[in-house]
Amino acid sequence: MTPAPSSRRPSFPTAFPYPSSAFTRQDPSPDWVFYAEPRFVQHIDARCIARLGEYYAEVLPRPLPASGPSSSTGEQQEQPPRILDLCSSWTSHLPAPYSPPNAYITGLGLSLPELAANPRLARRVVHDLNASPALPEEVGQAYDAVVCSVSVDYLVRPLEVFRELARVMRPRARAHMTFSNRCFPTKVIRGWLGMGEEERCDLVACYFHFAGTAG
Repeated sequence: MTPAPSSRRPSFPTAFPYPSSAFTRQDPSPDWVFYAEPRFVQHIDARCIARLGEYYAEVLPRPLPASGPSSSTGEQQEQPPRILDLCSSWTSHLPAPYSPPNAYITGLGLSLPELAANPRLARRVVHDLNASPALPEEVGQAYDAVVCSVSVDYLVRPLEVFRELARVMRPRARAHMTFSNRCFPTKVIRGWLGMGEEERCDLVACYFHFAGTAG
C-alpha cells in the first residue's frame, strides 16, 4: 500500500511517538450507540466537497466508460476499478462516474440506512472498526484504492486498521486519507483535538509509516 503523495515529507522517530492516551475519547461509549440515528447531513462545506471530488477524479484509477465493460474478440474484458470506501456513509464524495457498473465501490460504515442511501456503492458492509479493526470477510480483497473521507480522526486503533488495509489492497495501490478541522469532538480521539493542521498530517503519516504500509 502506498500513501498518496504529499508536499510534506516528515521525518519519523524510531518508535511510534504517540501515547495510548492520545487515542482515548471524551465519549468512550460504543460507536453504534452514537451513530444509531442516521445523519443525512454533510460534514464539510460545499467548496470542500467540490474540491474533494476533483481530487478523487485526479488520483483514483479511472472508472470504465459510461458504456460499461466491453471487449473485442480475443481480448480480456476490462474490469472496473475496485475501491474501498472506509468509514462510509450516505455520500462518498466520489464523482458520478464512480458508480456501478463502471466502478466497484465497497462501503464500510456504521449505519446501514446511510450506506443504503449511497448511490456509489456496489457493496455495503456494516462494521465497527473501533470495536474490531479486522476487516470482515465480506469486504473482500484486491482493491485498487482506498478512500477515507473526514473520518480517520475517529480511529482509536489506527495502526491495526492500516495493516488491515494493506492486507486487502493490491501491491502499489494507494490509500487516500482526507480530513478537515470539523468533527464530533466527543468521539474524535483526544490527540486530534490538541493538534494543529500540520501536526494532524504528521499523525496520519505516522499511521502509514508505523503500520509498515508506506512503501
